[in-house]
Amino acid sequence: MNRLVNFFETNNTLRDTIKAPAIRRATSCTALTVLAICVLLALPACKHKESSTSNENTAGVPATPPAPANNPGAPSADNNAAQPQQPAPAQPEPPAPPQPIIVAAGTPLTVRLTDALGSKASQTGQTFAATLDKDVIVDGQTVIPAGANVVGTVVSAKPFGHFAGEASLVLRLTSVNINNSDQAIVTAARSFGPTIKAKGKVKKFFGGLAKRAEGDEREVVLAAQSGYTFTLKQALQIQ
Repeated sequence: MNRLVNFFETNNTLRDTIKAPAIRRATSCTALTVLAICVLLALPACKHKESSTSNENTAGVPATPPAPANNPGAPSADNNAAQPQQPAPAQPEPPAPPQPIIVAAGTPLTVRLTDALGSKASQTGQTFAATLDKDVIVDGQTVIPAGANVVGTVVSAKPFGHFAGEASLVLRLTSVNINNSDQAIVTAARSFGPTIKAKGKVKKFFGGLAKRAEGDEREVVLAAQSGYTFTLKQALQIQ
């Protein structure tokens, strides 16, 4: 009897020993299966939560921050719509060119010779230098100041001669310097020398003989720095 009891106890112990690892393995597999199912069920929920959170953050942050309400310089749609478009400013007109100044014909030009001239010392066609002795004034404005350089020409120079008649010298002004530029002028010729009151070359010749007989024979000499007045024959335009 005791042997039979021991046999059954031994069999029960062996059966328990064999079943324990199998039970543990089955339990472990069941737990892993349950855990995997839980993880799979939790993944969509996490993704949905992350997407919702991202959308909420994106919706909560504006793309462009609005201008502060207390900033008077910030333009608004209402102000732009209410204000009319301002026309472009008109371009200023270019200044008109200055009008030329006209020195009328007949205006006197008084000059002083730089060098001496004479009927015997000068040659026909040569030029001479002079300076303006008096201001030329137009409408109260000095248009050519005294001291301006003047150039003239010897139209004719005839020395005294027994057969040539009386000595004579004829001069004319040809240019004046205005604003550092020589400007051409035309003046009436001016004659220097004794005047023989006779008509025709023959009468003048005999008149010259009479003067020489009287001892009135002389050359024409114009000293340096002596002053003489010429008259404009044509109007002068000054820019």
